[in-house]
Amino acid sequence: MPTSPTGSFYRHLIRNAWKVVKNNPLLWIFGFFVSFLGNGGIYELLVQGTGRLGLQQDFGGLVALADLVPNGTETWRALTGTLGIGLIVMVTLLILAAAIACVVIWAVVSSQGALITGVRDAAKGGRRHTFASLFAAGRKVFPRLLVLDILSRAAITAFFYLLLSCLLVLIARPSALLAIGYLLAFLILIPASIIVGFVTIYAACHLVLFRSRFVEAVETAIALFLSNWLINLETAALLFTLNVVVSLAVGLAVYILGVLGLVIFGFTSAATGSFAWIVLLIVGVIAVMALAFVGAGLAAFQYAVWVELFLKLNKPGHGAVAKLIRWWRRVFER
Repeated sequence: MPTSPTGSFYRHLIRNAWKVVKNNPLLWIFGFFVSFLGNGGIYELLVQGTGRLGLQQDFGGLVALADLVPNGTETWRALTGTLGIGLIVMVTLLILAAAIACVVIWAVVSSQGALITGVRDAAKGGRRHTFASLFAAGRKVFPRLLVLDILSRAAITAFFYLLLSCLLVLIARPSALLAIGYLLAFLILIPASIIVGFVTIYAACHLVLFRSRFVEAVETAIALFLSNWLINLETAALLFTLNVVVSLAVGLAVYILGVLGLVIFGFTSAATGSFAWIVLLIVGVIAVMALAFVGAGLAAFQYAVWVELFLKLNKPGHGAVAKLIRWWRRVFER
């Protein structure tokens, strides 16, 4: 990327990130696992906070589901009524589920470190890694990345439920004062969650690439965000727009595929029911695979953008200037 603050800064950033992801298929595999982490908090609470429009219907559904769940006494009677066999089966299933969850968490967090390492080395034109070498690099920083991800997720979840609580209070007792309170909470918690997201991704880069201590990585990530906050926000806005466009495109494609599947299902069901269900199953599998493929690529690409930006901003005299500042200079400093 150029070191001068030209208008092509973001174009170079996006182009380089896409080149890295396109030329390294291994990154897509790690991107699939990392996609389960979401966006690391960046603009995630914004999507959750503005997407909860049908609260009454949502909570009505939860209440209806709660009526179907037996209470503790009924559950205990059912378990003891089977001479403890049900309890043994339940405990076994819980242990198995916990073991599977631990393996999945280990794979996801290790893939996060592997993806950051792979992007860095690919961007620098270094040696081509194997899957095992990249995953081994991710495993080395697994404990610290796990703590970072847990703290980040806990903070963003707390912000979300605080915002949701404010909204529920406003719905229960509508008033101008509570409306202002909810607006203030929204204006405080949304930026806070975005900042947590930036700090998380930059701290993860520090932990993986520089092997920094945990507290040192977080402090350095905060300083990096504060010194380049406008560039970070512009990059996040760019990626958010890209996410929306890709989501709409994928949604349209899945809708068309679903309609096509139903049409084929309607024609074939008249001839033979079994073949029609096979067709519908194939369409469903194709849709799921397409979603997984796009999600893996998008996650790998977003991490590539953030790692590229992280490496850029850590270079002394990088010369990167936010787009809004460049526009301001063109208009008012002629």
